[in-house]
Amino acid sequence: ETAMQWLPNTLTSPLLSEFVGGAPPAPPPVMPTEAAPPTGAPVAPSPTRSPVQRETVPFTSPGAGVGAGALEASPLLNTAVTVNYRNSGNLFPGKISAVNADGTYNIAYDDGDSEKNVPKSRVMFHEPEPTTAPEEEAPAAAPAPAPAAAPSPAKTPAAVVAAAPAAADALVVGARVQVNYRSSGNFFPGVISAVASDGAKFDIAYDDGEEQKNVLKKMIKLVDPATGAFIDVPGSAVDAASEAAEQQAATAAAATAAKPAPLPTGPLPLTVGVFGLTGAGKSTMVVALNGDPDPKPTKTIGFRRHNMEIGGDVGVKIVFYDMPGSMQKKWAGYTTDVHAAIYVLDAAADEAQWEKSVAAYAKFSDECAKFIDGKPLLVVANKQDLEGARTVEQVTVALGLAGRPECEVLAATAHPKRHDTGEVDERAERGLMWTINAIKGRYEELRARVATDEKEREAEEFKAKLEREKRVFCTILREKAWCDEPVECMSFEDGHEFLADETGELQEEMPPITAEICRLVNNHKVALTMCGGLRKPVSKKKKKHTWEEVLAYVKERRAEAGLPDQLE
Repeated sequence: ETAMQWLPNTLTSPLLSEFVGGAPPAPPPVMPTEAAPPTGAPVAPSPTRSPVQRETVPFTSPGAGVGAGALEASPLLNTAVTVNYRNSGNLFPGKISAVNADGTYNIAYDDGDSEKNVPKSRVMFHEPEPTTAPEEEAPAAAPAPAPAAAPSPAKTPAAVVAAAPAAADALVVGARVQVNYRSSGNFFPGVISAVASDGAKFDIAYDDGEEQKNVLKKMIKLVDPATGAFIDVPGSAVDAASEAAEQQAATAAAATAAKPAPLPTGPLPLTVGVFGLTGAGKSTMVVALNGDPDPKPTKTIGFRRHNMEIGGDVGVKIVFYDMPGSMQKKWAGYTTDVHAAIYVLDAAADEAQWEKSVAAYAKFSDECAKFIDGKPLLVVANKQDLEGARTVEQVTVALGLAGRPECEVLAATAHPKRHDTGEVDERAERGLMWTINAIKGRYEELRARVATDEKEREAEEFKAKLEREKRVFCTILREKAWCDEPVECMSFEDGHEFLADETGELQEEMPPITAEICRLVNNHKVALTMCGGLRKPVSKKKKKHTWEEVLAYVKERRAEAGLPDQLE
């Protein structure tokens, strides 16, 4: 089994060859079975850079001690070192178990794992490399092979933050570092080759031979050559003080968000939703309860808010959501932030209209159950002044309200002029007071419930928005970008430049993977805009995607659109 079977396929792609220069590297020679990478061994995390060494290193015979190609009397045996494990960018402590004739080393890691033929460029000595054997000791015999312990599925890097922060000027020429390569999120080892006069930017010479200029301090992790640990440097990628402050601020913000707002000192603010079909008398009842002796019944057009304040011992300020019967599909969206609900029916309606009223309530109860169940519910059988009006018992049975917790059913005549006394029906007033007292008796609980319901509704709406964006992306790919006559598609050069502008990145520093993204969307303007939005979202609610995640997103949408995930 060859090494190419476990390296990323992008190593041999023409695009990567063009990026790193020269022809694609030749496949490495066939390795012995025991030299295959252990399960979970780090591999190249990004197609941007290949962390695998470029030179082909021949393998020596198996064994950690003396053998073919190993030097018997090397003073380096058992020297403690820190090694860039399989050129993954992760540093691990270990000891040199053999020095090979070609100048490479066999390493016995402290966790029981081992690696052979490691080039000198990936080995960091804790002290200057010895050149002669110590006089007081005879040449040490080769150590026994390291125990054949199975390597852990995910190696734990030796890199940890040092206990004490280093000085701000610790990032000097020659310092060992790991760098967030071109802001890709992937860290690679190297050394600082130059420092700007202001100490804010650095030139990096990577271990694989590549160079990068003007790297910001926040992209750099300083490595302790003695331990392989990451050193705390203010302003760098390892800044313990800043991270602690950010974590403390985030924790405080989360605690503040989770903690309900303090109770108001004045009247308690209540929100009550009023629902029912057109003509049931919802608006008439609310306006009459608010003091209008002769409300003019009109059809509710659109959403209405009615405010009512009751002082004295009651001490409440109520906002009524008057929901029109023509907007039943939107009722559920207004139930999350109500403390209670009032449902009004025309109890004197003919049989056909009554059946519609019962069906409308059933739909309301089903679609709004998530945010209404458990909250106080007042059901009003209105228009009792008319002949044939249904009784409380008939309404309770028809709507299936028997046994529903915290539910009150009452009969009333909402319009004052149609009531026997010519004033507001006292039964309607009793219903309002029942609603107020039911909320006040559980105010803290209901207030917390409203806050939770609001967040859940926002999360559902946000999820639905993301799904709509996915459908739009699929439609663009299928009907605009990859149709018989593509529209709004640019040339590759213009498309790649457009994507760079959308993300605010320098085009010459964008990884090769962005070229594949441009080609997969056929350089369609809107599709590239959406890709840029994934990489650099405008909304704080949206996750910032890596370029690898953007590519995966594009391939998923292509699959949903019936397109292959690769171009021929």
